[in-house]
Amino acid sequence: MGTVYSTLFTRPSLNITHFVKLFIVTQTELPNILRELLTVKQPTASLDGDIRSNKYMSKQLRAFDRKVIATVRTKQYANFDVFLMYKIIRNLNLVPPPTRGWDNQNPPTPTEITIGDDVERIRHSWNDIVHSGNTNISDLELENRFSLFIDISSRHELYLNKRNREYVSRIENVKTCCIDPDTGQIYLRQLNDLAEHERKMASSISTVSQNIDELRRQSEMEIPSPYAKVVALQNEQEEIIPKKIKGVCTVRFDKYKIYASSNDLL
Repeated sequence: MGTVYSTLFTRPSLNITHFVKLFIVTQTELPNILRELLTVKQPTASLDGDIRSNKYMSKQLRAFDRKVIATVRTKQYANFDVFLMYKIIRNLNLVPPPTRGWDNQNPPTPTEITIGDDVERIRHSWNDIVHSGNTNISDLELENRFSLFIDISSRHELYLNKRNREYVSRIENVKTCCIDPDTGQIYLRQLNDLAEHERKMASSISTVSQNIDELRRQSEMEIPSPYAKVVALQNEQEEIIPKKIKGVCTVRFDKYKIYASSNDLL
């Protein structure tokens, strides 16, 4: 992905203004809405303790996420990205879940308009814009995207008791502003850096997964499963125990049915 966006720097004739506007909204305005939602629903003073007491979050957070969380007392939620805020909102149950549940592969339908649905929409919008690789955005797509952004913003304004169209006005300003070539290049470089960061994170996670798989294989080779132990004992029984008393001992082995799987050692 980084290569795709890098080539845009040498193609100034390509009209990517619409894409840059969408990227600005997904990188600034929508995350700011989530930050204010977090500020209201999750005081920063109790965030670390609430995360530690949540069994899932305390085990699943990335090292990078933990470093960001460590800044919350001094910088509030300023350094939190969309996906970290999504994890917190979801796993600490700060809002009711979306109509069709969290992390659904499909975005909410137009009739699903709870606050949880809009948090899910923000996640999908971020993914669509950053990961699409398509910077040639038509006028129609731009209109549809901004209509969605404005709807999300309006509902959050009502939910958080905001007045004067605070969120909506900022998004409308992005839609109508002029993007000069230099500004466009700045945002595209940010996108390129973001794509490279995610690529490195994905590679790191893949490496860790491979190491875990290798440890699992080694454990399975070095440590016999419960079933293997029973088989070994039965073989020993065949060789050592006289036939006239073997039946008694065999009953004892058969009494315990042990089912082993590849996950028994994890």
